[in-house]
This record gives sequence, C-alpha cells and structure tokens, in this order.
Amino acid sequence: GFLADWVSLRSIFIAGAIAQLVAVFLFSRLRPVEHHGEQQASAGYRAVLNYRPVVVLCGLFLGLLLVLTTGFTLVPNFLEDEHGISVSTIGQFGSVFAVGSVLLGIVISKVKVFAKPLNALILTTSLCPVAFLLLIGGSSTWVFALAYLCRGGYLVSWGLIYAALSEITPERLRSRSFALAEILGGLGFGIAPFLAGALYEAGPALPLWAALAGVAPLILGVLWVRRYVASIPLPAVQPVVTPA
Repeated sequence: GFLADWVSLRSIFIAGAIAQLVAVFLFSRLRPVEHHGEQQASAGYRAVLNYRPVVVLCGLFLGLLLVLTTGFTLVPNFLEDEHGISVSTIGQFGSVFAVGSVLLGIVISKVKVFAKPLNALILTTSLCPVAFLLLIGGSSTWVFALAYLCRGGYLVSWGLIYAALSEITPERLRSRSFALAEILGGLGFGIAPFLAGALYEAGPALPLWAALAGVAPLILGVLWVRRYVASIPLPAVQPVVTPA
C-alpha cells in the first residue's frame, strides 16, 4: 500500500519479485533429513487413487480453493469500484490479512482441540463467510479491515489441508499424494478467477454471494471428512533412525 502510494503500482511487482527470489534462495539452502535404515519404495498415482482417504481429502481441497478463491479474488476491485477505497488502503488491508493468519496460527498451536488439522480447518473455514458478509454489508474502512482479518482463515485453511494429508497418508504414498493435492487444489484455484470474473460482470457483489452460498456445503463437507478420517486407521509413523 505504501509503495503504491509513494512510488507506483509497478514498484509492488518489483518488490514482490525480489521477495520471491529471496524465498527461493532460502528454500534452496534446505536439505532433506537423511533416513538411515530400510525405506519403502514410493508408489505410483494408481495406488494413490485407489487409497480413498487421500482422494477424499484432495477433493475437499479442490472444493475449498474453488469456493473461497471465487469469493476473495476480486475483493480489491470490489472495494475500489463500489466503495472508492484507495489502492494504498487496499494494500494495507493485505497486512491485516497477514496478521489474521498469524493470529489464527497462534490460536491453533495453543488450543488443544485444534491439534487435529481438520478441527482447525472447521474454525478457519467458518471465518471466511464472516469476511464475505462484512464485505457485502460494510461501508467503512474499519469494517473492511475486520473482513480482511477474518480472511486470514483462507490462507491458514490452505496449509491445514497439507497437515491433514500428512496424517492419513502412508509413507510410500506421500510424495504422489501431495502432488495430487497440488494438481486438484491448483485446478480449483485456477478455475475460480474465471468464475469470479464472469460473476463480477453480472454484478460486483455476486462473487461474494456465490462464495457465501458455497461455504455452507463446504463446511458440511469438512465435518463429513473429519468423521470419515476418524473412522479409518491412521498409518504408522516411520521412525527416523540416526547413527549412534
């Protein structure tokens, strides 16, 4: 927001590119943990698709990103076009969004009931319709800032899917399972902007209303998946053996 106000909109993309390069460098310095002892061979996609818990959770991921991204993609346009909020202020809302994500992360790490990723996912997903309602009915900067704070649930929900996936996936299926989650999640994330754009043309608030309507079955889906996962035996955790 400050960069857009003081320099130019183009400077935001330059700063973002630099930050991405720094992130790539830092991730490139990470090294995988060495496993000593017998390791299971990685299975193929056919084995992953035959393992129903992974397919169910990846399907939930597709629906999650499709619904929530449809609602949130054009929120900056909506605020500028319908409420005259400046680009600088909208940029600052992004910081509020990040604060909301951090606060949720702290709550989830401290409250015992949220130790299970799917329990935490119910909380984070339930905050998103609150954000949609505040954006639809709001008229002041403070209300929109609160909506962005609740929007933090969107980002945290994304990460919780991977945490849930790691709990239910046997080690030999893990790499392909995460790849499948990326494919289906990316499909939902990719389709949503086209859907949001078509709805926005019909009415600026329609993407928010559509996402609001989709959240109810989405939360019911999370509740069903939580119950289903609780009914299946979790894979044994393979211990990491370190040399003496």
